[in-house]
Amino acid sequence: MKKLAGVVFFLFSLFLLSACGGGDLFEEDNVDYSGGGTAPSSILNYTVVQTVSRSGLYGQSGEVIQAGESITYTFVDSSTVLGDGMVTLPTSSWSYRSNGSSGVVTLNYSSGSYSVDTYTFTSTNGGTYRSEMTLATGSRAWQEGTFVVYGANGGSGGYEALGQIIFWTTVSDAGSISIYVDGTYQGKLTQYFYSSGSAPACGDTGGLTLTLSEGSHSFTAEDENFKVWGGAFMISDGTCLTQLIY
Repeated sequence: MKKLAGVVFFLFSLFLLSACGGGDLFEEDNVDYSGGGTAPSSILNYTVVQTVSRSGLYGQSGEVIQAGESITYTFVDSSTVLGDGMVTLPTSSWSYRSNGSSGVVTLNYSSGSYSVDTYTFTSTNGGTYRSEMTLATGSRAWQEGTFVVYGANGGSGGYEALGQIIFWTTVSDAGSISIYVDGTYQGKLTQYFYSSGSAPACGDTGGLTLTLSEGSHSFTAEDENFKVWGGAFMISDGTCLTQLIY
């Protein structure tokens, strides 16, 4: 008897449902993925929180799920996946595979529908994801954004407090801006925003989103003209902080 869970899935038009199931814990593949982190070899006892940046339905306009919404998966054991959703629906199986910086979760629903979530780790505990959802009718939907993994450093599912920060800039003549956090290079800003009036959300295009441990951190930024910015910021568990470079 499979237990109910809360894996979010696109059911029909703009309706979402949640699901449950069990299956393979881990399998290898030979695909060469790219990224800056390493995916865990197993997701048992892990919780993954996805923050949606964009979504859509193939062949139609409009969003499947609103940007900024969160989706949660907790992989309790080989037969239980817990999470958030609007309706519950049993799954027939689920599986996970990893290679390099990428981890892939596949959920097969008893209705004949299925979803494939690909997580690209750009840091130890997070990165970007894309979910592809296929209904039994053949209709397909997608969503993408950022994710944070809780328990990745806890070994056997210990909770780790994590949050995100997005660096962004309104400086138009800087070229690229290199970002360092706690003395470690994190990436570059290669785009700028025309106005500081509306800050981007974590995961938005044009900024640099990082997943960091809860607590105090420092940053420096340097552009191609050798102008330097710096400061300190505080990460809170499960939140998104914005840091404007101007």
